[in-house]
Amino acid sequence: MNQTGRAALAEAYGTFLLTMIGPGTIIAVTFLDGSVTSAGLGFIGLAHGVALLLAVYTIGQLTGAHINPAV
Repeated sequence: MNQTGRAALAEAYGTFLLTMIGPGTIIAVTFLDGSVTSAGLGFIGLAHGVALLLAVYTIGQLTGAHINPAV
């Protein structure tokens, strides 16, 4: 696989992490609590941050970690 293909696959992986962990946490917090409390919002924000951190650390060297689902 060439460098462009590896970069595209890495960006897809990073975007997958961000778009699955973030909304998955929102669903989990809403399902478990029945409503979103301030602690739930903190947990959702933390989960998004951890997802972004994982994506940047795993693909940052290869692609520069653009990680934007809209691009």
